[in-house]
Amino acid sequence: MKAALKVLRDQGRDKKKVVVLGKINYLGAHEKKYYREIARMLFNYDVDYLITLDDDSKLIGERALELAMDPHRIIHCDSNEYLRYVLESLLDDQTIVLFKFSLLDKSHNDVINSLITN
Repeated sequence: MKAALKVLRDQGRDKKKVVVLGKINYLGAHEKKYYREIARMLFNYDVDYLITLDDDSKLIGERALELAMDPHRIIHCDSNEYLRYVLESLLDDQTIVLFKFSLLDKSHNDVINSLITN
């Protein structure tokens, strides 16, 4: 995650940086600890918007809020329709997006593919 955020920061200089997070598998018994660390990383790497996709990743948003991330920039999407709406409202030619969720989770592929082709 840290490496992905570093690439986002480096490639996104002077751009709006958006991170879309879903469930991250294989974190084991320390999942909540890692989610808290991820929230701190988002804050440290100057992420402009955090979009969470499920109850697990929502914990990252809650921790980011505790770390003083602007609450208007933490968005929880409970459906693909809302995710598409939010992304379409944020995306422009000065925006870079990092998607991070389980490779096993194919439920958001249609949204991502539709945004890439438009």
